[in-house]
Amino acid sequence: YIVERDRLFARHLDPVRVSLRGDELEFRVPQKDYGFFEIKRDRLEKICTDYFRRPVRVVLGIEKSQAAKKEGADTDALLKDALSIFGARVIEDRRRSNV
Repeated sequence: YIVERDRLFARHLDPVRVSLRGDELEFRVPQKDYGFFEIKRDRLEKICTDYFRRPVRVVLGIEKSQAAKKEGADTDALLKDALSIFGARVIEDRRRSNV
């Protein structure tokens, strides 16, 4: 439906995850495309309202990339391994007042 309405816009929807809750349509977009979707939010709401034939509010969220998710998991695993190997523990640094 969106391809028929706005072919250029539809090309950017490939990596987007969409979920509908009531009258809210949430678009989880890659961080690099967030600005584009923010600018096009009104156009997207119009297309979605026409499609559902009722008012729809578009909510934008940032979807973490697979690389970022993997990097976070790797960091956690690395930290757990280091703590285990060295018998260490994580403590909060309370010396700095600006944190």
